[in-house]
Amino acid sequence: MLVAEVPLPDDIALRSHNFPLQLKMADGEELSFRLYAYNSESNSGSWTLAANTLRVLGSAMPSCAPPTTPATIQLNSVGTQSAEVTVSAGNGQGRLLVVAPTGAPLPKPYQGEAYLGNTIYGLGELLGVASYVIGSTTAASSIHTITGLTPGVAYQLFVYEYNAGAMCYARSPASLTFTTQCTPTPQRVQQVHYTSLDGRVAIQWEGVHCFDKYLVVASAQPIVGSPVGANFSNSSHFGTGATPNGFAAGVYSVFSAGNREEVVVTNLANGTLYYFAIFVRLGDRWSTGYYFNSQPAAACSRLGYERIFINEFHYLNGPVSQDQGVEIAGPAGIDLSNYALVVYLHTGNINSFAFEVYRHQLAGVIDDEGAGFGAVWFPVALMPPNRGSIRLVNTITGEVVDFVDYDPISGIRDILSRPHFYPFGPGDRSLLEFSDDPAGYSLQRVGQGHCPTDFHWLRLPQSRGRLNVGQSVFPVELTFLAGEAKGPAARVFWQTASEANSDFFVVEASTDGRTFTELGKVAAAGFSQEFQNYEFWDYRPAPGTNYYRLWQVDFDGSRYDEGIVLVNFADTGKPGGVRAFPNPVVDRTTVSWSGQAETLRLSDAQGRVLQSIALADNPAGGSQSVDLSALPPGLYFLHLSAGERVEVVKVIKR
Repeated sequence: MLVAEVPLPDDIALRSHNFPLQLKMADGEELSFRLYAYNSESNSGSWTLAANTLRVLGSAMPSCAPPTTPATIQLNSVGTQSAEVTVSAGNGQGRLLVVAPTGAPLPKPYQGEAYLGNTIYGLGELLGVASYVIGSTTAASSIHTITGLTPGVAYQLFVYEYNAGAMCYARSPASLTFTTQCTPTPQRVQQVHYTSLDGRVAIQWEGVHCFDKYLVVASAQPIVGSPVGANFSNSSHFGTGATPNGFAAGVYSVFSAGNREEVVVTNLANGTLYYFAIFVRLGDRWSTGYYFNSQPAAACSRLGYERIFINEFHYLNGPVSQDQGVEIAGPAGIDLSNYALVVYLHTGNINSFAFEVYRHQLAGVIDDEGAGFGAVWFPVALMPPNRGSIRLVNTITGEVVDFVDYDPISGIRDILSRPHFYPFGPGDRSLLEFSDDPAGYSLQRVGQGHCPTDFHWLRLPQSRGRLNVGQSVFPVELTFLAGEAKGPAARVFWQTASEANSDFFVVEASTDGRTFTELGKVAAAGFSQEFQNYEFWDYRPAPGTNYYRLWQVDFDGSRYDEGIVLVNFADTGKPGGVRAFPNPVVDRTTVSWSGQAETLRLSDAQGRVLQSIALADNPAGGSQSVDLSALPPGLYFLHLSAGERVEVVKVIKR
């Protein structure tokens, strides 16, 4: 629980703070405090805690004589949501009744405290984890009816004797365990966790207490129907199982069993929206369904079936380490509640051992910071200062998604999580953090792309909770954009090497290269690490030269101009079908075209001409190699011209 939060001014002046906590402890209880420092580096320096200054002060209650003879409890009746008990007195002046689910920590009342109860479970005063006060009594024998219980759940009733003067409670309570009955009608599943992966969807749900069987069905269309009967042929390989009785065609059983477990549905097409429903059977009845949908998307090749990764972390600086933590990055909209962050301490030399020191179930959704990508920072106060590792784990499948370790010998290393754990390239010792490092730095992935292999690690000023400085995420990597005349129609075609968060493409047409009109849309792959080919046909092109402009649109509505191509229907001697390959380019790319062309020019994003190449006269077309090796990474344009006609192709230099 958060007990205090104090904003600090942006200076390093010496100051002190006092926090009245108003907390009580029972004998034998342990109370732990943790102090987090957020954004602790300032413009003029950094702040830390002075040594030996954090103190916790308190006082002890006066001793008292607690009752020693416990009460006795008799269970009179139990229903689906209620139970009746009789409580007979021990040697105390009164009795406090507390109900908790079986397995919850033993609730302990505090000396001197009087508690308010309510016979409806959950409305009385909270005394521990899911432990609620039902009431108190001074009668020698009393009957209590407890309501608001959940069917099929095991509960414990604790009765503490107390002496009223000092509200001195017995050390140990009397207790009774009982289980509520199940209702004839099965309960509907209330909570489902699922995550979209590459060609698959992983599903996990919170089980109900009264059930005989679960049924999970999937379809590429909204699900119509409900289950009839009890026995179904099922397969988690979508499309290969049978359609259960009671459902429309195209609905497949992907799981049917008398136990609850995670389900990974495979054989799904990326970019397609799938519909799922979970039903519960009890006796001869089925519950209503819990419905949800999910859309698989292509993964980063190194991440197995996943798309999120460790993007930044910080574990050590001096004089006192601060702002430790880990950043997770990936496509916007991914629910992080299905993932956990696990940190290990490494010890030993020849025989190395790893000990888990921190595990945190993540929460929240990755935001969109541009191009459909974002990052979320998670503070970790227990980062090992010298040798450790960080794992990002999918808590539904149990698979390790990403894994980074660090130690003074090997340096910083990425680890491949599938199919075996081994270093992804040599470690880099120059990136280690040390106890004399200044505050405000971290280890970050930088570069261009949207997968871990697109980036490399650098030590830079921290950028917690946002995409790193020097990290550019392109929603689409266009390999080429081209156009050609095919009979009386114009064909515009293009290829992408990768896509992230791409919703659709828009094709526009113009006869003067200045005023464009939208012709139509082409659905995009969404998220892909494979080559994707697209085309659009214009069946009513204008006579003469037709300009076609391509836009790429993200799911959040962001638009990106991907270039212009020309298709000529009056003079086949004009250039057309221009493409550059490879694109993106590391050093050289080859430009090819059909038709007559005179000049090829290379310009930067500001329009400055960097190269101009006179082309040989060839009405059939040609190709030309262009050297970009001496240019810095960025966006460039190739202009192919013949007379007044110019065709432009965008090129990305890595």
